[in-house]
Amino acid sequence: MDLRKIDWALEAYRQTLGEDDIRRLAFFRGLWALQQGHIDSADASGDYQMPDKARAERWYWGEKPLFLMAPVIVDNSRLAAAAQDCATYIAENAGLEPESAAQLATYNWHSLIEGSDSAMAGKNPASWLARTQQLALETGPGQEAPIGVLLGVVLACALRTVLEPAASKVAAILDVEDPERTHVHPLRCPTCGTHATVGFVGPLHATEGNARLLYCSTCGTTWEFERIRCGRCGSRVQRKLHYCHIEGDGAHRLHLCDECGDYLRTVFGNESPAPLSFEVEDVVMSRLDMVAHTSTESNKP
Repeated sequence: MDLRKIDWALEAYRQTLGEDDIRRLAFFRGLWALQQGHIDSADASGDYQMPDKARAERWYWGEKPLFLMAPVIVDNSRLAAAAQDCATYIAENAGLEPESAAQLATYNWHSLIEGSDSAMAGKNPASWLARTQQLALETGPGQEAPIGVLLGVVLACALRTVLEPAASKVAAILDVEDPERTHVHPLRCPTCGTHATVGFVGPLHATEGNARLLYCSTCGTTWEFERIRCGRCGSRVQRKLHYCHIEGDGAHRLHLCDECGDYLRTVFGNESPAPLSFEVEDVVMSRLDMVAHTSTESNKP
């Protein structure tokens, strides 16, 4: 993540967002800074073994996530330390009930992560997150979740800190082009295999027209994607793909797919009041999830 871009975006949004949104972004700014400290520490170790560009491109077009083919070696102690720091920050700053805050802050993250499959964390992050969250639920007090969904939030925040250094190193070799358009871009993150979190439509360079990018919050990767295509199921049936947005905010839209019934939150750069920061946009567009829920429910038979 780029804290400079985050701060530029935050400064612009302070002119347009309400106080509640500003406070929420301030909370996440602190969390991002904490994560960045762990990312810098992990990056300094520089122990990821890079694949060569030719293999990486074959995996890209074959929709084989790079980490699946060339896994990150996850240091359990580093991951647990990041989880503990993230949990403490959230407990102290998220406005939780005292009991929930205490449970989150004192949870034994080292024991949890030592008992998880750390090899999977560096190979298939989505599966590791799901399995480790379930393990946390099973080992919590009274066999119940001590802090509910926040278990998964902490694990995801911590995992990002050990995956992003490797993901940023392979970004250059995944900057692939297909001028003859004989391939389609990966449906899931080409680095870690997770579904995209948000999308972007707009100019990437001053001399080019609008393009589309997808962003993965699990490892921080962005990749190009077809304009007329569902970012969830890959459908290219144009009549089944459409956008909707909250009145008065055309910059933030839902890309809805009638084929699979899913959606992807998308920011339109030409209409956005702020410079692009995917981390910031992920938070700003969270309100669209409720709109999406209403839209998908109303479309059910």
